[in-house]
Amino acid sequence: MGERKPKLTVIGLYGRSNIYRVESFPQAGETISSSEFLFEPGGKGCNQAVAASRLGASVCFITAVGTDAYGCCREFLAQEGIVEHFIKECDLPTASASIIYDQESTSRVIVY
Repeated sequence: MGERKPKLTVIGLYGRSNIYRVESFPQAGETISSSEFLFEPGGKGCNQAVAASRLGASVCFITAVGTDAYGCCREFLAQEGIVEHFIKECDLPTASASIIYDQESTSRVIVY
């Protein structure tokens, strides 16, 4: 008989993370340039579901997303091996976070 995968259900947030690397954090009223920018799917619930799937669990992920461009996460979840997902679409925007890291990897985060 084959090895059985553990089954796990994660209920949590899915959102888009906008990540910036800066030399130092801006002062009030100051505009600075970022040396690096990337965006990726995120949210604590999504990150937990992805980690569990990568560790070999069969994962069901339950979340809510908006009908905006950030809400299209089904393809990403399938690529991560999360084939069971229940996604409620709502009239609010999908969660989004801006994460700023300085040279010491100290972060500041703004979540919507």
